[in-house]
This record gives sequence, structure tokens and C-alpha cells, in this order.
Amino acid sequence: MGNYFFDFDDTICESRHIYAASVQKTFEARGVKVPSTEDIYQAMGIPIDVSIARWAQ
Repeated sequence: MGNYFFDFDDTICESRHIYAASVQKTFEARGVKVPSTEDIYQAMGIPIDVSIARWAQ
């Protein structure tokens, strides 16, 4: 049997809401401004350092 690669997130399983919740809980635990779910969704697919810089503004 060979190796198989597949895109799980948002192809096989809708997981955006889980990612958004984890980002929000992390920001809340650190005591910083929590980005909205919509802001998180709009930043998906770009590098995380760019996303965090955008949310910190």
C-alpha cells in the first residue's frame, strides 16, 4: 500500500469554528484583545505572524 495525502480541513471536515475558538481562548488567556470570529476567518490561509499582527492593531 502506498502513501496517500489529502486535505482534511474544510474538505473532509468543517473545522474553521474549532480553529477560531482556539485562537480566541488563547488570546483571552493571555489577556489581550480577542479577535472576532469573522476576523479570524478572513485571516485563514495567510501566515500566522501576519494574522497576529493584523489582529493586534
